[in-house]
Amino acid sequence: HMEKRAWDEETARRYHVPMEFFPPCRESMQIVGEVTKKAEEETGILAGTPVICGGGDGPMQLAGNGVIHPGQLVTNIGTASQVDCIGSRIYPDDRVRLNTFCHVQPERWITMGAGLNGGIVLKWLKKEIFREIPDYETMPEMAAKAPAGADGLVFLPFLCGERSPYMDATAKGIFFGLKLIHTKEHMIRACMESVVYSFLDCMKVFEELGIPMDDRIIASGGGAKSGFWLQMQADILQKEIYTTKGVEEACRGAAVCAGVGCGVYGSLEEGCGTVVRLEDKVYEPS
Repeated sequence: HMEKRAWDEETARRYHVPMEFFPPCRESMQIVGEVTKKAEEETGILAGTPVICGGGDGPMQLAGNGVIHPGQLVTNIGTASQVDCIGSRIYPDDRVRLNTFCHVQPERWITMGAGLNGGIVLKWLKKEIFREIPDYETMPEMAAKAPAGADGLVFLPFLCGERSPYMDATAKGIFFGLKLIHTKEHMIRACMESVVYSFLDCMKVFEELGIPMDDRIIASGGGAKSGFWLQMQADILQKEIYTTKGVEEACRGAAVCAGVGCGVYGSLEEGCGTVVRLEDKVYEPS
């Protein structure tokens, strides 16, 4: 029951799932126990050390990127892809095109456009089609030789079906608009562009539902290592693209939550302000 940040007892009853099967719902920065003697022997962490609830990978990664305020946006290109926007309330969608999650702090929620096809699109292209390409770093270099829009070549990246905003397990991938002028450089570019256009599809739904969005996006995941892909995000999404310093943003987010829970930081804002640092380079939309 998302608004109450509690289990939905009515749905559990409907499907005959006893409520005692569920652990209690806790907030991410709440102390839920302490390290036991046995755990100390196994890990070296002192018995009695407070244990914080923490959270799932998505909310922790957002916190580790300092994405905790309403309107903040983050894109993530890993194997799959996501675009998230923070809200101070839930934005219902009758067509159920997005996912909503509780965020790290009370009175905050995450609206997620979850795509199934991110880096896996390039992995498929390299592994199954262009096997002669030596490494993934070469692919953006090749894509850069084709113009924006890939001379009219469009790729629909639905190699695994698609989640947001289509929610269609039967969706298929398509190269559309192929002509004699098109090269492998065009095909790689069209595939990279398709992942970013998937973000745009989801952000159009954010807009339709009236979700406030900032003029900047923090990009994360493996795709954020490619300056070419970051510039492409700026151009297609028409927002400034930032990245954060360091790696393992989700671990950083969990550490900040633990710091707040233990009183090292007075608030999540203070914790994120202390540990999250943006890279100097900003990608401006063209």
